[in-house]
Amino acid sequence: MIAASSVAHFIGLFVVNMIVWSFVEWWVHRTIMHRRSLPAFIYRLVPYFEAAFRNHAVLHHAVFYKTYDHEPDQHGRLLNLRFHVSDLVSSNLFVAPLHVVYLLIEPVGSLALASMITIYMFTWNALHVEMHIPSNRWWFHHRVFRFLNRHHYLHHVYPGRNFNVVLPLADYLVGTVARPDPSECRAMAEYGLYGDWRGTEVRATVDETELLHPR
Repeated sequence: MIAASSVAHFIGLFVVNMIVWSFVEWWVHRTIMHRRSLPAFIYRLVPYFEAAFRNHAVLHHAVFYKTYDHEPDQHGRLLNLRFHVSDLVSSNLFVAPLHVVYLLIEPVGSLALASMITIYMFTWNALHVEMHIPSNRWWFHHRVFRFLNRHHYLHHVYPGRNFNVVLPLADYLVGTVARPDPSECRAMAEYGLYGDWRGTEVRATVDETELLHPR
């Protein structure tokens, strides 16, 4: 009974941290990855921030992936698709005050926070890679992934909106959700974002009616 209670407590803290992290992701994606909004000396002292902005806003969005799910340049194809160990470390440093609070009043909360960030980043990587380099594996056919994929597609259309990739709670609560117009809905359908068929090679072999009217 005690073990079950401890597990439930850990899961509860994990969920709370995940909700908090939706807002952290929103802020980092908006402020660090899409804007050079920090004081200039910070970019000189910590090149990590300049690289985060350049690799994401300049290269991933503006130079590469003009086609949402296809990038012919091998370097650009893989650039900025995944978070790395350095990002995991910097993320935990970013929320170090919360870790300190947890360690003082609820140590298991710090473990739940670190675990959540690790799993969140692993999930972010898996989703983001699949969004831009479709594998069409069966587990990416779920309607939840389709919803998240359309959400991210609109981020590429409107870089100032739809900052969340895994849990778009912050986008909805803050009011940064992009609403597609009919032409954008048709573009998403042509990309296969409402159905199972995604990727340039697959689209070339699938009838347009299947893309626009998926199962």
